[in-house]
Amino acid sequence: MAQERENYCYLLGLNPYREDRYSKGEIVKRIDEAEEKWRKEAQATSSSLKRKFRANTYLSMVTDMYAVIESNVLLEDEFENGRTLLESKASKLNKDVIVLHDGSSYLIPGAENELAKRLKWADVDGPTVLRASKIQPVPAPKPVDDDIMTAFEKLSDVGLYTSKELLNTLIELPSMNMDINRLDPGCRPEEVRDAFGAVERRLSAMKAGNIENQDAYIQAMRALKVVMYPDDRLAMLDRYGRCMRAMEPAIESMEEDYGQPFTSNYLHGLISIYGSHEAIDNEMAVAILEAYCCKRHFIANFSSKNTRLTICPSCKAMVADGKDTVFCPVCGKAMRIVCPHCGTTQPSTYRSCIKCGFGFEEGFREVRRERQAIMDLLAEGDVGGAEDRFGSMQERFPEFTENNDLLVRIGKASSDYRRALGRIDNDYRIRNLYDLKTTVESARIQFPRIMEADYVAERYSEACEKVQEADTLCSLAADSEGEDTMDLYIRAADKCPDHPNAVRRLRDYPPEGPADAVCQVRKDTVLLRYAVPSDRKGVSFCIYRGRNTLPEVDQSTVPLAEIPGGVFLDKTLDPGVDYYYKIHSKRWGILSRDFAQCGPAMVLSEVEGVKVETIEDGLRITYPTPRGCSRVRIWRKEEGDAGQEEVEIVHGNTGTVEDRSLKGETVYHYLFVAEYDVNGRTERSLGTVFSGKTSRYPEPVNDMEVSWNRTDGSYSARWSSTEKVVLYASPRKARIFGTAVPVEDVERWMSPVEPDEVYDNGCKFDLPDGAVIFLYPMVRIGLTAIRGREVMITNLRPFRDVEKKMDGGDCDITVTWPEGAESAIVVVSDPGAREDQPRSEKITVSRELYEKDGRIRIQMGMSNKKTVTLLAVYDVEGTKAESIPFTMDVYSGSSTKVRYSVREERVKEDRNLTRIVMDLECAEGDSIPRLAMTATNVGIPLRMNDGEVVWDSQDPIALQDGRAQTWFTMDKGKADLKRMRLFFVNKEEYSLYKLIHPLYREV
Repeated sequence: MAQERENYCYLLGLNPYREDRYSKGEIVKRIDEAEEKWRKEAQATSSSLKRKFRANTYLSMVTDMYAVIESNVLLEDEFENGRTLLESKASKLNKDVIVLHDGSSYLIPGAENELAKRLKWADVDGPTVLRASKIQPVPAPKPVDDDIMTAFEKLSDVGLYTSKELLNTLIELPSMNMDINRLDPGCRPEEVRDAFGAVERRLSAMKAGNIENQDAYIQAMRALKVVMYPDDRLAMLDRYGRCMRAMEPAIESMEEDYGQPFTSNYLHGLISIYGSHEAIDNEMAVAILEAYCCKRHFIANFSSKNTRLTICPSCKAMVADGKDTVFCPVCGKAMRIVCPHCGTTQPSTYRSCIKCGFGFEEGFREVRRERQAIMDLLAEGDVGGAEDRFGSMQERFPEFTENNDLLVRIGKASSDYRRALGRIDNDYRIRNLYDLKTTVESARIQFPRIMEADYVAERYSEACEKVQEADTLCSLAADSEGEDTMDLYIRAADKCPDHPNAVRRLRDYPPEGPADAVCQVRKDTVLLRYAVPSDRKGVSFCIYRGRNTLPEVDQSTVPLAEIPGGVFLDKTLDPGVDYYYKIHSKRWGILSRDFAQCGPAMVLSEVEGVKVETIEDGLRITYPTPRGCSRVRIWRKEEGDAGQEEVEIVHGNTGTVEDRSLKGETVYHYLFVAEYDVNGRTERSLGTVFSGKTSRYPEPVNDMEVSWNRTDGSYSARWSSTEKVVLYASPRKARIFGTAVPVEDVERWMSPVEPDEVYDNGCKFDLPDGAVIFLYPMVRIGLTAIRGREVMITNLRPFRDVEKKMDGGDCDITVTWPEGAESAIVVVSDPGAREDQPRSEKITVSRELYEKDGRIRIQMGMSNKKTVTLLAVYDVEGTKAESIPFTMDVYSGSSTKVRYSVREERVKEDRNLTRIVMDLECAEGDSIPRLAMTATNVGIPLRMNDGEVVWDSQDPIALQDGRAQTWFTMDKGKADLKRMRLFFVNKEEYSLYKLIHPLYREV
């Protein structure tokens, strides 16, 4: 602890925690020994100047030491200061602490003894240092018990981690010759034990040296046997092994990074990184790293609390650093200071604020002067002055830490002050002048300046005067006899109605009470009527009111009103409250014993001031909630629809309702009813009606047309509306009533279509294969959609993997039948049919028939070619829908032969060119399909694209009497008839025609 001199316990080597073991004689002996030592050091020629100066300083303290010893109080203080000093020095032990995940501390073994040696405090040993540090060390954590740890260590000796890995390794060793299966990762404990027994028996029967590392395997099996029972211990071993495998890279990282304390973020980051590759137990992973840090003496923090250390500027103790550390836990002095101007927290050693430059020394003197001035004003009862001065202080020192405390004090004083003024006002109103005088005199004790408040001094003066007059009259009455006595007390009560002496004597002569009280609710008021007594001389009537029950009335109860007649109109009522009334007669300040009562009476305020405004897709309603109302309920009805029932609007009682998705250009009437929850029942007002008219909505889109784009498989939608249209898609037809639908409901039932292209009156979009979509055009108006007529689009899965095969004169077609299709439509077209024969026929094939036959058979008849179109048929919402067609040509297998020969002719006009003449023959038909000539440099072309296409007929070649001739020219140097062949450009022609190529003799 920072002192003007060093602590005598430290200089003399006394243990400050063992004050009871030192007698004064022993302490004197210590002083004598220390004095002799310091004198020798001061006189020794070998001592440095610094050492001599220190020794002389200590010698100058010896006299004071003896004085301290002689005083029990001073000696006790010296030991107390010694304990504080030792706690400060012992706090450095925190640097050798590993903070575990639960916040407990593991102290590095021997750290307290090492610190005790460094302190050079004679009687202070390691245990004393530990006590002074206030650290409560715990043993090193053990993730598992010793048997499981031993079993794992034996497993790690052979490079394994779990029991299953050990058994599977031995099972798979060829030399073991085991005839059992490997253990699966999820196998039961019984299976592990069975495998263990088999492996153990086989391993015991093996001769030494037959297996590499046989001794290590035997040791591992023996250790595993110890933890084989019960199930949870075996499972714990495997869980520990998996964690250790995952944490080994983390431990290597810790070894590489060691050099400064490991933070909680660093440690949990390692677990997150290396534990993510394998499902591990996080708690066990933490325990493993904790145990390793304790073993290697790695300083670490596994907890969430801050363990950064800082030094107290006063006592130099090492304490936790953080925003919450404001005062030193050792010496109790401030370590941080909060700037009263900007609120910045900073070390207490700073002379000015590091943020705003506020000077702390003078600034804190000023702020404390202001605080004291405010407290003085409160003590004087000047609440207003205190409030004003506090407001000024808050502007200058907004972050002063005691502002909240001052605010609470001022608030309480202000509340007491207002309460006192209220009592004075009530007492004056009901002429309780004696109580008024007492209230003022009591309030002046707390608020000496209360007499300066408006009307207080005047009323107090009047009350004192009347009380004095009543005192005089009561004194005269006490000395008089007969009728004069009662008259004097009545006169005293007239002066001061609550004078205790007058009230005490007149209490036995109360007035007759009223009778037959009735109450009648009139809108927001209650009218009271009652029968007044026959003797009304000097009588007034006090009206008392209670909420939900009859009021309790005594002589001091303040009435709601005091009137002279038998009718009263109560205008100060809260709606939704049961009010009960008592009416007493009052004369000479004395209430009647009898009274009239009535109730309950309740007023229910209606909802007034409602505004109905037009919004884009409905009406916005704003309303004020009546005072005391529990909720406001609203019903809506369309004008002109007499048969329609009112629809209640569900809302949150916020005062604003947006009633959307209404019809356009329509008047709606709203009934507002205020509900009040009263004593377990609900009362409702009669209700008020307000109306509003919606705006005109755009026309719905009822002419949308959708077409399929064959080129890219997309769809195009067109409509005539000029409004912005949004398309929504649903896999089934939505049940929507009316054209105006909330967008929220639309998006809950269906999904918006994202267009690929947008036009002025349409868009282009895609649909997934196999989809049946109901497409809805919507015109959005605010939060409402105007629904148009829907269009059903079928992009149903067509037949796939279509294959054809000739069987005799017929063609068999096989397909992959799409899921959900119930039948197939097969359209067979014959382009070669005679005019008197049908050109096409339609066949329906059910799925059951196809699965039975395994094919669709097309009878070719006399046709060489037919065109077959396949459509899959689906049942969509009770409607038959067809997929996109699949079309192909089928052939009978017979073909027409086309023979040709090729020759060269000289071109007279150009010697570099040659004319290639082709003579073609075909016995059937009147033309030959389009042909092309391919030439190669090497070999013979077998396909059209095997070389260069040197000629293309572009069109079919006409025949005359089964013959035709055609020609073309080409470079003479490139013409080699042996390396040229004709081919059909359209490959499908090979199904009907067969080219007979010329043969050339090799020279």
